[in-house]
Parts: sequence; C-alpha cells; structure tokens
Amino acid sequence: MDRTRTPRRAGWLCCAALALVAACKKPLDPEKKTLARERAAALLQQDQYSLARAALAPVLAEKDVEAQDWLRAAVVEYADGAYDAFEAHLARARELAPRDPQLLYLAGQSLKEQAKFAEARANFEAVLAARPDDLPNRLALGEACDELGDIAAAEAQYRHVVAVGIENGGLWYCSAIYRLARLLTLDGREDLAQPLNERWSELEKLGVKLPQPLAMMLGTLARPAPPAPAGTRVEPRGAAPGWSLREIQVPEFGGAVELRALDLDGDNWTDLLARKPDGLAMAFGRNDGTFESTTTLAGGDGAPLERVVPFDVDNDGDLDLLLQSGARFALRRQDATRGFAPSPLAFPALPSAPTDVVAVDYDHEGDLDLVLVGAFGARVWRNDGAAEPEKGGAYTDATEGSGLPTTDDLAWCVVEDYDGDNDVDILFGGTRSAWLA
Repeated sequence: MDRTRTPRRAGWLCCAALALVAACKKPLDPEKKTLARERAAALLQQDQYSLARAALAPVLAEKDVEAQDWLRAAVVEYADGAYDAFEAHLARARELAPRDPQLLYLAGQSLKEQAKFAEARANFEAVLAARPDDLPNRLALGEACDELGDIAAAEAQYRHVVAVGIENGGLWYCSAIYRLARLLTLDGREDLAQPLNERWSELEKLGVKLPQPLAMMLGTLARPAPPAPAGTRVEPRGAAPGWSLREIQVPEFGGAVELRALDLDGDNWTDLLARKPDGLAMAFGRNDGTFESTTTLAGGDGAPLERVVPFDVDNDGDLDLLLQSGARFALRRQDATRGFAPSPLAFPALPSAPTDVVAVDYDHEGDLDLVLVGAFGARVWRNDGAAEPEKGGAYTDATEGSGLPTTDDLAWCVVEDYDGDNDVDILFGGTRSAWLA
C-alpha cells in the first residue's frame, strides 16, 4: 500500500547538530546510556514520541553511536511522521551494519510504502534468510510479492504463517488468515477462500482486529526493546554508600498527601508534583540538581482534590493535568511558559467517584483515552479530539460494546501488553474478583 509522505526537513540538520555536540562533550556514562535506551523504549510504547526522542538525544550525541541506537531513533521518527529524520538515521545505521535484519526490515517497510516493491522484496528475503521464524517479515514479504504479481510466492508466505496456528502466531496468524482469504478470492479461487473467510468471521466474533499500521510496520524486529539486563555486578568491598543531604526550601509542599517525581515539561529533567487537598504544588528541576521556584495550582470549585492524572492530552511533548474531585473532572493544559490553563473540556458523567484512572491509547489512534474503575465497574472514555474542545472535541463514553466488566466493584486497573500481541490489555481488580481484558 502506497503512502503519501509529508517529510520534515530536520533530519540532516539534526544529524549535523548531533555530530557537532559529540565532538565537544565527554562520553556518556554506560549506566546513563542504558537508562536512556530503556526510557526511550518505554516512552515509545506510550506514544510519547517527543519524550522518546529527547531520551535518546544524549546517546545519539556520543562520538561513536551504535547501529542499534540509530535504528531506535529511526523508529521514533517514523512513528512520529518525521520521515526525513527517519531516513537520515537509517542511513547512519546502514553505514555501521548494512546486513542487520532489523535495518533490512525497516528499510523494506519504507520501500514498500513508497511502492518500490521489488527493492522491498529483496530486503524481506534477506531478512527471511537470517530470521526464518519472524512472522511479520513473512507477512511483509507476502504483501510485496502480491503487489509484484507473484501470487504463488505471496500465497506460500501467508500459508506458512497460518500453519503455525493462533496459539503461536497470535495476531500475525489472524492477519495471515485475512490476507490469504483476500488473495485467493481476487485470484478467482473462492472455494479455497471460503473456509478462511469462515475462520476470519469466527475471529471477528471473538473481538479480534487486524494489527494497526504502525504495529504492522514495526513487527517484532523493528519494535525497540529495552536493553537486555547485564546481570548483577559485584563491586569491590569498600566503604558503605552514603548520601549528601541538601535541604530544599519548598514551603508550598506543606500538607501534601502525595508526591511524584516526573518530567512535567518535557525537558528531560525531573520535576516534583505534590497533591494537596486544596490543589497542587510543582517545582521544576534544573540541570544542576536544584529546583526552580514552586508553582501552585488551586483545585476545582473548592472541593477536595482527590486525584491528579498527568498525561499528554495534546501530544505536544509536555504533561497536562487531569484533576478529580469526587465524580467531577477538570483538565489543565500546560502552555509554553509552564502555566496550566483551565480547559473548557467537558467529561461524561459517572454514577460515583472512581477509585482509579489510567490514561492509555485504548484504540491505537495515537491519542490518550481514559480508563476508569470504581463501584460502577469499568468505563472507557475515548479521546475524540479532546485537545480541541473549542472545535467540538470531547471525551466520549465508549464503554458499551467494549466488553469491559461493568457490574463488579473495582478498586484498581493496570495497563500492559500481557499476551505480547502488540495491543492494550487491562487487568482489573477489586475486593471480590479480578478481570483480564
């Protein structure tokens, strides 16, 4: 499938700037480098592309950057639609590891989306030789062959993925069922396509959906993973570790009932966020370990502030704040001056106060939805342009038909990809039961 790209011209400028910085700085501590990679992988999973890019920036500014780091950065740029930077990072990785399967797979996906199917096929065939068990690569190879009119080769790849079964292939198996049925139908072999169409109908009734385009593009090879654990290091015996104490003057934090350390403004430095019954207090971190003057933010309507959920509602790289008082919610959007302005965004009604609220891209549309639990069970509020309420954007209650538990008294929810199929799973729990959606 061809895609129209709107390139951003920052790719070569970014690389030139990184090279200039690398020539003037000290090497990054190995532990900090590992932490940066882990943070970037986690942020990419959360669709926080600007923060993932910022996390990798110190690694890319090193004098000798590893090919895997250029590939990590390329995936971030691709996911964020910065195709110039994506190609630039891919080129740097190619200089260091031209036959790396991850590089070949990424480059093949890029070529396929530019309708360069013959070149893409060559890349996927090279990956196949090195990683014959990688199912997403077989699907991509099948698609390239199909586009080139080589129906037999495409069919062979799809049938291989179908043969592994759903227990081993997961959503890749489901995608192969769909593609093979379509291929046979278009080729005039409806009798062979019929059982596959029936199988796909069964899967759809179970709620199975095809992987999202970005998930298909990344597959398993190109999805950045945290660095493998290096194991326990036994340091030579010596003096016990100690701490250097420094008093921080933040009187506004007095009476706080919750304190969080997080990067509020997206500058890659840790900030402090304190919740108090009457509002919030914030202290922004500097690069020297100190904190700027504290900012205070009142709660809503004089009611006690029971919960604050920091999340990026508008995908601009900094965190906005969802404030909860009882069953009422208010959104504060962060601006370029670190101010938090009230948003006119309205929220769906709840029968009672929630016990937990989690921001997650529930529908894989690139923005953050909200999952809420309480005595009412579970609810999901879909983000329908909530960043622009003045244009009709809102959070919409999309619970009906979602399959979420709506009758149990729930106390908490945890979002994770529990089955490794590259979509969102949610674990719910309460005093009487637990549910895995």
